[in-house]
Amino acid sequence: MEMRAADLAAHLATRHNRDHTQARAEYELHLMAARRPALRPAAIDGMLLDALLNDAPINPHTLRAVMDQTLQIPTKP
Repeated sequence: MEMRAADLAAHLATRHNRDHTQARAEYELHLMAARRPALRPAAIDGMLLDALLNDAPINPHTLRAVMDQTLQIPTKP
């Protein structure tokens, strides 16, 4: 599904109303995916990581669990 520039702008504006750094990072991931098709999997992983981290408070354990899930690396008990 192709996202038009207006759709992307509206999405970023509503999602990151006051967090300019977050909006810029997400925009760069979209831009990377659009310009370099070979990098789309990495951009999608970055957006998935962002979405998972937005659902939980950030601490080292949460970050590690999200990264392991994103990278599909099993964690040790």
